[in-house]
Amino acid sequence: MEVALNNRTCGDCQLCCRLLPVKDIAKPASTKCKHQKHGTGCAIYATRPLSCRVWSCGWLTDEATATLSRPDRSHYVIDPSPDFIEYEDNETGARTPIPVLQIWCDPKHPDAHRDPALRAMLEENRVISIIRYNNLDAFVLFPPSALTGGQWHEHTSATRVAGHSAAEIANAIQGATMTDHTEGLRRAMLADNQPLHDLAVADQRWTTEELQRDFTVQSFAAPFVVVTRKADGVRGSMEFTHSPRFYFNFVADR
Repeated sequence: MEVALNNRTCGDCQLCCRLLPVKDIAKPASTKCKHQKHGTGCAIYATRPLSCRVWSCGWLTDEATATLSRPDRSHYVIDPSPDFIEYEDNETGARTPIPVLQIWCDPKHPDAHRDPALRAMLEENRVISIIRYNNLDAFVLFPPSALTGGQWHEHTSATRVAGHSAAEIANAIQGATMTDHTEGLRRAMLADNQPLHDLAVADQRWTTEELQRDFTVQSFAAPFVVVTRKADGVRGSMEFTHSPRFYFNFVADR
């Protein structure tokens, strides 16, 4: 789903289809999607995975990106999906989750994150970010406003940079104050009655009683719920509707 900012559109840009991983179709990061077609975009757009339907890049939806260039020109994609890093206290060993903004950088342009407009946006909003090149190769970028000394800092060690599961993110959000960059997208889904449309084509659905029988609920972020399947302990997420109340499209974390 695309909720365009100031009439922005994807145009010919398809960078997200190459840089971001898509678990639903086993697509790794920084790998061209098998459904991506030059000049036409997604060949399965009408039936694309749920994770693709509810996602839009930050350049399209976030007012803070107003001064940035389109991703295929800047060579990076701002991912609104929330994630976090963990700070470990060397004395106590306690770990504290810290919210971060994910930025997927084109490996062909590894220094694209040095874009002055991007750096200015991160500094103005005091945003700590993860610059990702694939599923594991990444570093944490701290703006001067987040540190003493007034310098940018690229932290490349002692920090977990692999992506977290939906359950891990939900648990971190429960334990710390974090910015949920998906809130605007989720609100748009609800405003457009997207869950009802998805329910109509869902292969399997659960009532509230059936959900409680088969799953343990971890957290809600309407129209999604993070759950653990009781039969095998597998964690994942599913979509739900308020009226009628149904849960559907269970997707296991991988």
